[in-house]
Amino acid sequence: MKYIDEYYPECKMTGRISTFKLFKGFHLLNLDFNEQYSYFYLLMARKNLDQPLGAPKNTLIKFNEQIASKYRAGLSLIYLDNYLGNNIVSNSIQEFNVLNSQKTCGANDFETFIKSKTTKDIDWFFETIIDSREIIDYKFSNVTKTKDTVSFSMKNRTNTVVPIPIYGIKNDTIVFKKWINPQKKDSIYSFERNQASKIIINYKNEVPEFNLRNNWKKLEGLFPNNRPIKFAFVKDLENPNFNQIIYAPIMTYNVYDGLSPGMRFHNKAILNRPFVYDINPTYSIKSESLTGSAIFIFNQNFRDKNLFQIRYSISGNYFHYAPDAAYLKINPMVLMQIRNDDFRDNRKQLVLFRQVIINREQSEIVVDSSLQDYSVFNARYINSRTELSNHISFVGDIQFSGEFGKISTETQYRKLFEDNRQLNLRLFAGAFTYNNSNSDFYSFALDRPTDYLFDYAYLGRSSGSGIVSQEFILAEGGFKSKLTPAYANQWITTINGSFSIWNWIEAYGDIGFVKNTNLKEQFLFDSGIRLNLLTDYFELFFPIYSSKGWEISQPNYNEKIRFVVTLNPDKFIQLFTRKWF
Repeated sequence: MKYIDEYYPECKMTGRISTFKLFKGFHLLNLDFNEQYSYFYLLMARKNLDQPLGAPKNTLIKFNEQIASKYRAGLSLIYLDNYLGNNIVSNSIQEFNVLNSQKTCGANDFETFIKSKTTKDIDWFFETIIDSREIIDYKFSNVTKTKDTVSFSMKNRTNTVVPIPIYGIKNDTIVFKKWINPQKKDSIYSFERNQASKIIINYKNEVPEFNLRNNWKKLEGLFPNNRPIKFAFVKDLENPNFNQIIYAPIMTYNVYDGLSPGMRFHNKAILNRPFVYDINPTYSIKSESLTGSAIFIFNQNFRDKNLFQIRYSISGNYFHYAPDAAYLKINPMVLMQIRNDDFRDNRKQLVLFRQVIINREQSEIVVDSSLQDYSVFNARYINSRTELSNHISFVGDIQFSGEFGKISTETQYRKLFEDNRQLNLRLFAGAFTYNNSNSDFYSFALDRPTDYLFDYAYLGRSSGSGIVSQEFILAEGGFKSKLTPAYANQWITTINGSFSIWNWIEAYGDIGFVKNTNLKEQFLFDSGIRLNLLTDYFELFFPIYSSKGWEISQPNYNEKIRFVVTLNPDKFIQLFTRKWF
């Protein structure tokens, strides 16, 4: 960083790309070269995945071990060097290396050595910056000004006490800089104004601070806290000087709405935020009506608890579920995320509570005797662990409404062998506690769920024929062949499995029992070939033999082929981030 400051002070992180007029509006592409390092730390801190710099290397997750912790270590030494001044840290490191070149030394030796070089108290550096994962976040409060002075108090939002620099800025020029050590609450600090038009905490980002968006106050104008709104095309890096609204054209599709162009407006920057909104208005060309979705999320992080995040959200969706009818879904939800003390453990636990409220327009094409408007309470527990060669997950689900009550459980196991063959097993079991419905709309499905909660992105959810009716979503019974009975209004138990034959060609098989009221349980099975081109994203299923007999020799075999396809680009990102975080 010092080398860049001395020899390439104007260098940008993206080099020559930043000079192209096309990219002038992107904060990420115009970031100063040395500014990038703090954002790597913030990337993990905002995910609540940062770890202490003093933690042993074998406890660090991959991104921290290879990137974030190294950069934060350098930033922390520069922080201490700026606070002490006179290049004390830089000179001490060189001297320490010379004195200890012939013997083994540790962190305590360096701490003792550097403390001997200053009269300032720097215990906070080793106790907080190095040996803890406490976050730093200051903001101004009670700012007053005169022509010659500015006075203010500081609000410590995290109760982490460390020195912090205060800058006075006039036309992007620094007119004063003062270090303060806010040990006491409500302390008033006064400085000569020197014609400053704004005061900014941590202007040069010397302190690894959690939130830079609350760091400045205007000393002129009627709206001291007002940041100008800036529209950014596609996802960008958070710019603390603006209220960013990110926009991008989108295109959605289902059989009933057809192609639906629209515009997405959101504030999902590269760094996580406490409050997130995502609004997606679209226009259905086929139905000639407005459709779309929206979600509003508030994230509450807990730094030192196994329950490390609670997410509160409310979302809405309005699309067509039939050629002549639309649905409106309102979904308030609370999601709790739990992790082990060992950050390297890939086990994830989620507890979810939500109320799904559905309003369905009456359809003359899709006729069932279920209620058009209904509400379902859903509680779910998920426990999963994903490694390179093993994946295992458990899901427990409870649903209650005026029409029915049901409980279900799902367990999945995936094993990758040394010869690159793969075994997939899944067990699903579900039962009704009560069922007052006189249709199969709420029943467990053997091969194609009715999706009354509107959770799945069906291309044609109400279609009983055509290519879209052959879409397969692994849920409930998980069968690939369309067998009878297709639904269970009392209980269902199934096992789904597949095993690699060669590369992405697999053999699959499903067995299960289906129980309906006043009928004896029925045993069903199917089998066939699975082309596992990209697991969970693009797959094809070719039935061979089932309870119907040899399906491969029966008429209209092409209508029996099932497929999995994922059109949402956000889901593909998970393929590249799952081993980093």
